[in-house]
This record gives sequence, structure tokens and C-alpha cells, in this order.
Amino acid sequence: MGRSEDVVTVAGADAPSPEPPTPGRRANGTFAPGNTASMTHGLHSRQVRNALLPEQAEVLASLAAQRQAIEDDLGGPDALTILSRDLVGRYLELNLIADHLARNLATQGPLTTKGRQRAALSAYLGVVDRLQRVALALGLERKAKRVPSLAEVLDGK
Repeated sequence: MGRSEDVVTVAGADAPSPEPPTPGRRANGTFAPGNTASMTHGLHSRQVRNALLPEQAEVLASLAAQRQAIEDDLGGPDALTILSRDLVGRYLELNLIADHLARNLATQGPLTTKGRQRAALSAYLGVVDRLQRVALALGLERKAKRVPSLAEVLDGK
């Protein structure tokens, strides 16, 4: 005897939900690309790595303003060599890391519960030392921007 399979269908199973979809989700309720609702730490997130999250916009704006201020202190972007520009970038990166470690030390403290020095303190001191070295390589004094001579202005150069 042949066996027949019973097929059970649910009415409206393929129909979209009557509720409007939640932002960041598809109509079927799954996460849409770019949704950060399920992100716990962002370790493997391309958005975090490329600083594309809205929370990171403020930090990026601050870094851009710091870069402009440092370049202006060093005589303007046109007066900097490629290596100097690279050092400015390294300085900003180290400064960002030092700020993060300082916040961590402020909340967690410099010592463990057993009274030992935390690894974050050693890392912070190392970053601050490197930050000072980069600052010394860039120069601590302001440098004047090059002003064209009167003859260059009159010649239109």
C-alpha cells in the first residue's frame, strides 16, 4: 500500500507580519545588514573597525580637530613632510589609547584586589612614554608658517 504524507499548512505563514518591522530588522524579523542591536563588544565588526558607528562620529570629529591644531602648530599642513604627517597620526592614535587606558584605570583602579599592579597601568605608562617620544620628534614649539616675500607676492607666485 502506498503511503500518503499529510501536509499541514498554516494560514498566512508566508504573509508579512501585520506589525511594522522594527528598525534594523527585515520584514521577517531577522537582523538586517548594518544592525548593531545584537553587537556585544564589536571585536569583529567592520563598522567598529572602520569607525562608522554614530557613537564614533564625535571621536572622529575630535581627532580631526586635534590633527588640524597640531598641524597648524607645526607650520601648517604644507610645511610638514610625509614622515611628520605620519608622526602626527601616530601621536593621535597613542593619545586615543592613553585616554582609553586612563578611563579604565579611573574606573577599575591601578591595583588588583590582591594589591598587585594591573596590566593596564603598565600599558598606560608605556603608551605615555611613547607619546612623549613622538611629541619630542614632532617638536614642542610652535613653528611659523612660511610667508611669501614681497617680491613673490608682486610676481604672483
